[in-house]
Amino acid sequence: MPKIVKYRSHAHITQIARWTIPATHLTEAYTPVFAAAAGGDLTTVRGAVNRNPALLKATDWDNATLLHDAVGQKQQGVAAYLLDRGADPNAVTKDGLTALHMAAQNGDIVIIKLLLEPRRKTKIDPVDSKGWTPLDRAVKWGHPDAAEFLRQQAELATGPIDRTEEHEGRDYMNDLVASAWEND
Repeated sequence: MPKIVKYRSHAHITQIARWTIPATHLTEAYTPVFAAAAGGDLTTVRGAVNRNPALLKATDWDNATLLHDAVGQKQQGVAAYLLDRGADPNAVTKDGLTALHMAAQNGDIVIIKLLLEPRRKTKIDPVDSKGWTPLDRAVKWGHPDAAEFLRQQAELATGPIDRTEEHEGRDYMNDLVASAWEND
């Protein structure tokens, strides 16, 4: 089996992606297929996953999946492909982050909508290791449109949300208004 090395270049990814990488907990190094997912290299990701579908469940040193890496870098095409192939949208990193947490933190409404398609069965309100939901992350990182969309989706799934609920001494609506003013 070839040694798994860190990403160096696109050519390096292409060369190593031809090898079959075991789909286990990849703690030794950040593999080229993960770099390809984060970099939006759909051709490399598609080829690797077609050769080894178990990569959909593989994790890196942080327990992040290919989907986490794609979503974290706003790679919508790769994220859509991985979800269509069966990547778990509810998988969590060591910090308890799901792909939805990451999309919310990035304010990426396209990926949020992709993750929340009913067929995906994505949990709308998972809690990470800090006790934060995706809605909390959207608010904290100043994405009022993403926060409002997540709030609406959560209300559809679970019923009305108390919009004055405090989080770290602040309420959602004040945070939404403040972040909207700051970003204008």
